[in-house]
Amino acid sequence: MAMTTSQVRVRLEGGPNGFPDDFRARLVNSLEPKIKVQYGCGYEHFERTDESLTAVDGDVVIYRWTAQTRIAE
Repeated sequence: MAMTTSQVRVRLEGGPNGFPDDFRARLVNSLEPKIKVQYGCGYEHFERTDESLTAVDGDVVIYRWTAQTRIAE
């Protein structure tokens, strides 16, 4: 995952059973209050927390799962 200087690393916590680990570590362009990830037949919704993890190459901001919605047909 190549990171530009304007991107921020985030970690998505929680969500439905089977939500893949490779979906959880993400790069985002800005720290929005909410992130929506398409998964299966819908979207998983995550909200920013005040938590972060300290890694060797910088902090990782934590987002927690809040809801699931279906894609309208």
